[in-house]
Amino acid sequence: MRAYMREQFPFLGIATPVRREAIKPVIKQFKDASPGGLISVAGELWRLPEREYQYAALDLMAAHWKQFNTDDLPELLAFVLRKSWWDSVDGMAGIVGDVLRFDHHGMGRGIKAR
Repeated sequence: MRAYMREQFPFLGIATPVRREAIKPVIKQFKDASPGGLISVAGELWRLPEREYQYAALDLMAAHWKQFNTDDLPELLAFVLRKSWWDSVDGMAGIVGDVLRFDHHGMGRGIKAR
């Protein structure tokens, strides 16, 4: 994996299906978390050196994207500026895109289609 990612990040060597299965119970624990709480935990994961932790942060935020609203976009987009590479940018693009399309909490504060 490290070679595939052009030596940009260290890896633990955990395959994606194994990582996703292992993190499922943790993700479920955050079903009622505040956006700030999710961002805080994701930030802690993001700061760890191995890339699987950034993937776990993306999995956490993707699973709970409905808890975010457009007010959270600056903090969500800040993840892209740290340890960014095509994989993390793609992951955050999906989360941000969902928040922009379906701002359930903002009730009208989201970006509206013309």
